Parts: sequence; C-alpha cells; structure tokens
Amino acid sequence: MAKEARTVWEYPFPVVGEADPYNPDRQWPEEEDVWAGQDPLFKVLGFSALRGSEEIAAMEASQTNPFALTSELARRSIAMVDGRPVNKADFEQDTLWTKMPPKVRELCIVAYNDIHVVGADLRNSFRKNRRITTV
Repeated sequence: MAKEARTVWEYPFPVVGEADPYNPDRQWPEEEDVWAGQDPLFKVLGFSALRGSEEIAAMEASQTNPFALTSELARRSIAMVDGRPVNKADFEQDTLWTKMPPKVRELCIVAYNDIHVVGADLRNSFRKNRRITTV
C-alpha cells in the first residue's frame, strides 16, 4: 500500500547572522536568537495536519495534562527537517523535541496552531450561518 501524501507547511527558524531562507535579503537579528547560544539543530521544520487518530494518541500520551497535550500535538505534527521527511520509526520527533530550547518549542506550537486552529473570521462566519431545526 502506497504511503498517503500529506501537505507540509514549512517554517524557517532564525539562525543569527544567516539569511532568512525565504527572504535572502533579510538577516536574522541577534534579538531573534531562539537557539539560546546552542548550535541550531535545523534551519527549516515542516509541519503536517494531524489525523484524528494521531490527535487521540497525543491525548492518551498527555494523560489529560493540557500543557503536555499542547506540546505532544506540536511534536507529533513535525513532518520534515530541512526538507527531509522525519523518520517517526526511530523516534526522530522525540529526539528533536528534547534537544530544542524553549523558544524553538514554542515556535513549533505556534506553527501547529497556525495549521490546526480556525481563524476568527471563519469562526464568526460559521456561527452566523447556523440554522436551528427540530428532528
């Protein structure tokens, strides 16, 4: 059975003194040093939308802890590192997550939310279009 193709959203992570990979005229300034002095693990991460079964597995792994769930969902959505697919079989997501400084993990959570959370305009439009009936 062929592996199902998944959409991946790629996000560049700031590396001080290097060019933004999607905007080469822009250098990452020192105040955007999310790596806290450590050598960067990657320059670009790709995130995919999680399937329902993956979200359920994240909920089970987090043991009803809301902070743990947020991290678990973001970690599980990591699909690519510097253009290369993540190898989930060898726990690459786990290894990356444990080595990331806090600001990098927070940016992963931001990326997860960008992909999975509906914006206010769509949410409001959705609510305005509801109808009430009886069955």
